[in-house]
Amino acid sequence: MAFRFRLLLAAGLLAAAAGLFIAGRLASPQQRQARAAGASLLPIGAGIEITGVDILGRGAGELRLRARDGGWQAQNGGRSFPASADRVLSLVSLASGLRRGALVTRDPARSAELGLGGREERLLVLHLAGRPELALEVGGRAPSGEEDYVRVRGEAAVHLVRGNLSVLLAQDRTYWYDLRVLPAEVQAQTMARITVRGSVDLGPAGVLKGGYTLLREGAERGGGWSMPGEGRPVDGIAVSALAGSLASLEGEDFLQAEPASAPAGGRLEIEVATMAGKAYQLRVRPGTGPGLALVSTSWSPWTYVLRAELLRRVVRPAAELLASR
Repeated sequence: MAFRFRLLLAAGLLAAAAGLFIAGRLASPQQRQARAAGASLLPIGAGIEITGVDILGRGAGELRLRARDGGWQAQNGGRSFPASADRVLSLVSLASGLRRGALVTRDPARSAELGLGGREERLLVLHLAGRPELALEVGGRAPSGEEDYVRVRGEAAVHLVRGNLSVLLAQDRTYWYDLRVLPAEVQAQTMARITVRGSVDLGPAGVLKGGYTLLREGAERGGGWSMPGEGRPVDGIAVSALAGSLASLEGEDFLQAEPASAPAGGRLEIEVATMAGKAYQLRVRPGTGPGLALVSTSWSPWTYVLRAELLRRVVRPAAELLASR
């Protein structure tokens, strides 16, 4: 009995020692850090909770993105412009799913070398429905090229965080704009009529002239295009390319303020009618810089800044749109 008792006692002591060892390991700073790595960086359940995003940078201005009427708006310089919902939602999804990587430091003296607190830093502020805002200080890219130095505002710890956050926040503000000139429902295959009137001198890019209409024929005639008043058919390939370029027309920027005086050079109008019976008018005038044009529309308050060369693909001389004899 004495031997069995001593054996059980020894086994019990070994189990207790093992338990203390494991508890000590779990309580160590290294183990706590290992458990923290991989946890959510921010207390956000899903990106749908985010109703606004501010991108702030030292010396880089600011951009405020807000959810509005099922879409997103970009607020800059006291004005609001349409924002790219796809790009904003990608940023929102990325931010809400960030995970804590390895702890880099808790020492504020190292902030500058990690790109925090200087010109390299970007601040991402997330506005949440019914909750206080959250903010991330985003520094430089880590040597791995796959992680950023990130600190949650109000915390001392800097973590490595995987993702392209620093790359996205370094984009120019126009990256976040929706600069498509025509509404998304206007596609080359939904256009029924394209009318071009007037002329505009775009300087080095040349003069764009209108004076013609392109009509889509009915299904009984093959659904091709014609140019009323001309005695020969149109070049189907050329007109299809024109319609595609018109549907995908995209600006470089929004005009932040109207020029004090209208640039000389005339004005050209493009009208697009769809098979659904909707019509959209575009007004083209010379831009305020070389190689640029200004385009305003009948359905929105914004003026787009476009490269003149894009318009040359949309406004072609009538002779170039007709089939060779």
